[in-house]
Amino acid sequence: MVIKKMDKFSRPREKLQYEGVEKLSDCELIALILSSGNKKQNVLELSQNLLSYYFGLANFSNCTLSELISNNGVKIGKASKLIACFEIAKRINQRKLLDECLKDSSNLYELIKDDYKNERVEKFMAVFLDKNYKFIIKKNYGYGSEFYSSIPVEKIMSDSMQFMSKNIVIFHNHPSDDVTPSENDINSTLELSMNFGLLQKVLYDHIIVGKDKFYSMKDENILKRSNEQMKMAIAKMI
Repeated sequence: MVIKKMDKFSRPREKLQYEGVEKLSDCELIALILSSGNKKQNVLELSQNLLSYYFGLANFSNCTLSELISNNGVKIGKASKLIACFEIAKRINQRKLLDECLKDSSNLYELIKDDYKNERVEKFMAVFLDKNYKFIIKKNYGYGSEFYSSIPVEKIMSDSMQFMSKNIVIFHNHPSDDVTPSENDINSTLELSMNFGLLQKVLYDHIIVGKDKFYSMKDENILKRSNEQMKMAIAKMI
């Protein structure tokens, strides 16, 4: 059906005007960004097909410009508008997170997940928080499956001093998408936590990143082991 032949108040633009933007479906919102369809589909049909192709808005918002153009026949003008809108939404969400107390692992994951988008090798990052768990800065420290053997602990500690960070969260991804920590993941984390603790810094969490999922060692109480080990070490020193 041609959009102009639809009931006036069923058209996306008029529906927004008279009912409010919150009443629009995902399909109708996408249609407003696209403005028009193509030779085979009107704008609503095109929008619905895009959403169906990506299994919903969440996956659709992570598509790339080349995917849109090559896989869906969307021309570069329309594709660019969509990508720009998705990026604006992500930046707004990121800035909201920066003002929050980042004690929740899900918020920490949201803060960092786009940094791991489309990564095919392991990447090691750290987020520095102040004593109130407010964001200070995030940094990338290296790539490769063997990064644990060369984690720049001294550099991270130096950075934590420079940024006046009390709490440190480290991240790495598993390209296999299995976020279950390996024995090496766990042992390295406990060792790092001990090193940080000796300098009165806190390894607040180690989060393993997958596609649309994550594993928090804090949530799984793994980091409690380092606290117990620290107490034992201090007791031996007394």
